[in-house]
Amino acid sequence: MRWWGQHLARAPLERHTEAARPSPACGYSAKQCAVAKDMTLERQREKRELPSLVTIVEVATVVLSILIALWVVVPLMPGSPVIAVPALLACSLIVYSQYIRGESLEELGLTRTNFGRAGGLLWLPTLLASLVLFGIGWRSSTLRIDGSFLLKLTTLPIWGLIQQYILQAFIYRRMRAVLGQRAVAGIIAAGLFALVHLPNPMLTILTFAGALVWIAIYERAPNLYALGLSHGIVSLVVMITVPHWMLPSLSVGYKYLFYQSP
Repeated sequence: MRWWGQHLARAPLERHTEAARPSPACGYSAKQCAVAKDMTLERQREKRELPSLVTIVEVATVVLSILIALWVVVPLMPGSPVIAVPALLACSLIVYSQYIRGESLEELGLTRTNFGRAGGLLWLPTLLASLVLFGIGWRSSTLRIDGSFLLKLTTLPIWGLIQQYILQAFIYRRMRAVLGQRAVAGIIAAGLFALVHLPNPMLTILTFAGALVWIAIYERAPNLYALGLSHGIVSLVVMITVPHWMLPSLSVGYKYLFYQSP
């Protein structure tokens, strides 16, 4: 009876102690807790994924909307604000797609997270590309800086951010979800990105090569602000260095054909 009384007296304390212990699912170390958390997030992502066919239709719809704007609206209604309609529809679909999947801003690369790491990965390829382009401009005597330089310097990174958002946070992420192979998904996403820059041959080549590099870095350190800055810098260097015979204009779609016509 004495033992039973001691047991009853000790039981509430033991139950309280058990409740204060870390959950077995989490483990007893920070590393185990992190692993358990990653596994939980992965399971949540799997639950949020939609069927592959739906994902493919989403990507095709966005790319088709851009092509319609470039090849149909521009020639039929030049200078009309109607060109914004396909673009707004595409952006609306992208945002809704990310919303129903529960993708966070951090997952997409729209927070400060990974900015430093992405910048550390981006500075070398951005510098090398700029040096090559400056070399081409110096060799061809086509280096040019006009009065619009400062305006381009401030606006091109914003335009680069928008393009990287569509490329990385939507097209690449969807292709990766469908295919499950990062390399193949990256090549297809870069191909689709280059597709909307046709029929401008040099710009198509440059965007495909640049997209491959940016996608590889996004996979390691997803931060769209750093990518947009790199995109803007390279775009600016292209505009002030590449000779006209290599890149007559930065126009794409019907506009490129129109500007090349005699």
